[in-house]
Amino acid sequence: MVAFSGSSGHSYPMTVTLYRETNGRMHYYSVFDNQGLLFDGYEFTAVWGPDLNRGRKKQYHFATRRAMLTRFRLLMKKRIDDGYRLLYTFSRETESDILSPIVRETAG
Repeated sequence: MVAFSGSSGHSYPMTVTLYRETNGRMHYYSVFDNQGLLFDGYEFTAVWGPDLNRGRKKQYHFATRRAMLTRFRLLMKKRIDDGYRLLYTFSRETESDILSPIVRETAG
């Protein structure tokens, strides 16, 4: 599960959806937490394409929270560098340590 901890140290579910228009077509990239792994570890799912309901999907699994956060940040940086902008974000924590920079950099 994406265990993005807030300032209180608790884990909160989150979703980030980015978008980009290319040649008149919208493309989306969404990262969200999934049901937690059966035993331990961390995971998140990325879905992308012109229709998120039928887009490509990849699940990422990590042994440590640090590895998960590093990969998440790299994925977001690549998409932002490719011209994606923030469409939607959700976290149960109002000030998220991972989402706040993304919102500041991409919200228009």
